[in-house]
Amino acid sequence: MALYKGKTKRLIALFLCSVFLCLPSLLYGAKKASSLLSVEWAKGISSGKSDAKKKLNFSTPIIAGEKLIVGTSGGLLYALDATSGKKIWSTKLLGYIEAPAAFDGANIFVGDMKGYVYAINPSNGDIVWQTYVNGGVTSAPEIYGDMVFVGAGDNYLYAIHKSTGEVRWFSSRGRILSGMTLKGTSSPTVIGDRVYIGSSDGVLVAYDAKDGTKLFTFPVALARSRFSDIDTKPVGAGGRLIFSSMEGVLSAIDIKTGREVWSLPLAIPNNMKLDGGVIYASGSGKVYAIDSASGKKIWEKELTSSELSEPTVVNDKLLVASVDGVLYLMDKLSGDVISTKGFGSGTFGGPVGYGDRVFILSNNGRLTAFRVK
Repeated sequence: MALYKGKTKRLIALFLCSVFLCLPSLLYGAKKASSLLSVEWAKGISSGKSDAKKKLNFSTPIIAGEKLIVGTSGGLLYALDATSGKKIWSTKLLGYIEAPAAFDGANIFVGDMKGYVYAINPSNGDIVWQTYVNGGVTSAPEIYGDMVFVGAGDNYLYAIHKSTGEVRWFSSRGRILSGMTLKGTSSPTVIGDRVYIGSSDGVLVAYDAKDGTKLFTFPVALARSRFSDIDTKPVGAGGRLIFSSMEGVLSAIDIKTGREVWSLPLAIPNNMKLDGGVIYASGSGKVYAIDSASGKKIWEKELTSSELSEPTVVNDKLLVASVDGVLYLMDKLSGDVISTKGFGSGTFGGPVGYGDRVFILSNNGRLTAFRVK
């Protein structure tokens, strides 16, 4: 009995010793991980809504020069200094804003949910022109040459002259499936002289950018899919175009012929990020890294949050945000979570990177700048 007690004491002593020896390194590791993601500034911005009960901001910020441009659920478009967070101007649009803006170096282009597309002076926020399209705009415009391409909620693609606001052509993307769109409409992508965009009936459509002639279509949604819409912005990679539907497959097709190169059984609702030949994608609480040439899955990581934003890359690290208010910092090569940071009420938009910082607009109207080390 005495021998047993002696062994027990020695084991307890060894355990306590190992704990206290390891504790400093564990604390140092945790401190080092948390220091990789820190809040640089946070600013509350008014949504401009009279109904304070609905606090859902879907817009993702963009960078325009040294300015941070972001829209709100109340229809206010803001410009803030990206370094300090200081407000420079705000402009009230006719409808609320879900779509990210676009910037061509001269003007900011953005759409609202009442179906108006605007050109905005980036210096003072003045409206240069506004043009009506027959449907709310929930995705970013694409700028190519003298044209701004916009996908609207009526399932049409519009080509608008960026200097005058004149609609040069518009073309149907296919059937409108009422009630089936969950995330928003696909943003157009221009490669060469062609425009590519997804539709609400799960078909990718290619157009001639000059006149809107429909060149080919490619169906990607599953036959019995409940939610067939393509909401991802098609990504061009090495002569291939990569896109996915809500409940379909992730597909890569040849840009010129429209023939399938590879496919994966992954339903991706968010925009994807191409970095170093790798596609980073998120959906249903998981983040994926996929080789863009072969379609081979490099890694797959399930996170604790079920609804995730589109990914972005800052300082060679991958970041995704969640609707429950968590920002994940991940290793690009392995998918391991390096650090997490809370940012309040969550977001239905996405993070945007600029230098060594990432910006997120939360549902309660708080715009936060995180520094990534």
